[in-house]
Amino acid sequence: MHSANFNPPFDLTPTSAYAPATHEAVVSDIVRNMASDKRRQPLVCITFKQPFHDYERLKKVCQRWHLQYTQVLRFFVTMAIAVLESPTGELLEQLKQHRDLEIEKDRQRKEDKDRRASRHAA
Repeated sequence: MHSANFNPPFDLTPTSAYAPATHEAVVSDIVRNMASDKRRQPLVCITFKQPFHDYERLKKVCQRWHLQYTQVLRFFVTMAIAVLESPTGELLEQLKQHRDLEIEKDRQRKEDKDRRASRHAA
């Protein structure tokens, strides 16, 4: 929950650090798909944590361009799914490294848990 006095700075000015051409191409695809996608499909509600400032920025920028922010998020997720289903090149390598690190962390956590359980049982 945010405090009533919380008022982070807000700036709609894009910066090259946060809006490279590849990101702009992705958003362009989203806007194009939003205009042409008239499918009726069942939807499910999902909840995720997002920094409040980012949420406010998204809402304001969507209002500026007369977009529905939930629709923007839905198309980003759809694009991410397509990319994650068939990654290539550098992304594929990054995902493999991430997976291996997470598997190792899980293994380490399980070993630590088993070690603690065996100490308590003794």
